[in-house]
Amino acid sequence: MTHLDTTNTTIRNIPLNGKSMNPHMRELTFLDSGAVIFISYRTPVAAKVPTGRFGEWEYLRTQRNHSVTTSKHLNKWFSRNTCKADVVKLVPQAVLDSFIPSNVSV
Repeated sequence: MTHLDTTNTTIRNIPLNGKSMNPHMRELTFLDSGAVIFISYRTPVAAKVPTGRFGEWEYLRTQRNHSVTTSKHLNKWFSRNTCKADVVKLVPQAVLDSFIPSNVSV
């Protein structure tokens, strides 16, 4: 599984329609690798991580079923990233949880 350097990160709310921000949809970006962890409410539920080959990315999604709203958030996030559901790898929730650095409050 991908190892992320957690020393240089930024977190932001995701715009809903170009104007307002949804405080329940956020991205944690790892500035060194470009990896992005998608957080719905306070739970990491998806990620875009480097494969190790230049310019190639892998999309991950939790296997755990969450609320209807979180499912909608996931669909919006994957759509924004032009990622089709058939290329998303399902992973245990613990994998996504492990990407969040202990010094970052989500």
